Amino acid sequence: MSEYGELLRERRLALGLSRDAVSRGLGISHSYYAHIERGERKPLTRQYRSRLMRTLKLTREQIERAADRSRPLVVDLAPLTRLEAEVLLRLARAVRRGARHERLLVVLDAMVGL
Repeated sequence: MSEYGELLRERRLALGLSRDAVSRGLGISHSYYAHIERGERKPLTRQYRSRLMRTLKLTREQIERAADRSRPLVVDLAPLTRLEAEVLLRLARAVRRGARHERLLVVLDAMVGL
């Protein structure tokens, strides 16, 4: 989850709102909002900022700071072998699903002999 998505989720839960209620307030689909909250989509564009501030009672500064820290990392997988790319993608999925980072690092260190 991105810092931006985490901010939205925490604020939504603190206000006792459903994803559906927030997505309606923003004028976007429920599934699109869910993807944003999970960090699977980029932060909302500036055109939605006032709606986001109003719906989740956030300041412009909170939104901008979290959005700036959540810019997606783009990795060029082209130079990698198919197996190397698959390993990276599986690790990314595990992290996204909430795998414990410390445990993943221990396993990786053991695999490469560190």
